[in-house]
Amino acid sequence: MESPELPVIRVAIGRKITEVQAKSNMDFRLAEKDDDTPHIIEEPVLVEYDDPQRSLRLPATRFVWISQYAAVVAAFETSPHLDFLTLEEAHVLANQLADQIARSEWSIARRPSLDINQIRAEVLNPQRYWTYERLYGEWSAGSIRLELTLRESGPQLPPERRLEAEFVINLRFQDKALREELQNLIYQKRKEVNGDINHPLPLNYYLSK
Repeated sequence: MESPELPVIRVAIGRKITEVQAKSNMDFRLAEKDDDTPHIIEEPVLVEYDDPQRSLRLPATRFVWISQYAAVVAAFETSPHLDFLTLEEAHVLANQLADQIARSEWSIARRPSLDINQIRAEVLNPQRYWTYERLYGEWSAGSIRLELTLRESGPQLPPERRLEAEFVINLRFQDKALREELQNLIYQKRKEVNGDINHPLPLNYYLSK
C-alpha cells in the first residue's frame, strides 16, 4: 500500500512534465522553470516508474532528479532509501532492487554476480584513490536505459577506515537519443526567439504549445 504520509511521484521517460505533475502528489512550480531546468526533490517521497508494462514501485527516497527539456522528461534518477547506508545495507538493497527489476518487463543487458566479500575488498583496496562506484545491473526498454549502481558518498576516508563510509544506491533512467533530440529543439527555439542558444526560454513557452 502507498504511504498516505508521502507524496507519490509518478514519472516515465518521454512523458510531458505537466502530466508527471498532474499524476503526482506535488506541485512542481513549473512556472518558475526554464526550458531545461531539472526538477529536484529533496524530501521524503515515493517514486513509481509509471508505465503499464514496466511499472516499478520503489522504496521511499529523499532524492529525485527529473531532467526535462522542452517540457518532456528525458532522464531521471533517484536513490531509493531515506538515509545513508552501510556497505552491507547498500549491497543488500542493490540486490533486492535488481531482483525486482528482473521480475518486471525490462530486458536485461547485464547483471554481474557480486559477492559482498568481493565488494568489501574493492572498497578497501589501498591503491584506490577514486570514489567507489559499482554497477549492479543494466536493463533496457527500447531506447530507454536503466542503470543500478552502488556508490560511495562523502569525502574519501583513509584505507583503514573505508568500511565506515556511507553509501548510496542510484537508479538512473535515461533515453540519450531523446535527450539529444530535445536539446537540439530547445537550441533551435532559443535561436529563433532570443537570437542565440545560450539564453534559455521560460518553460511556459512549451507549456502553452
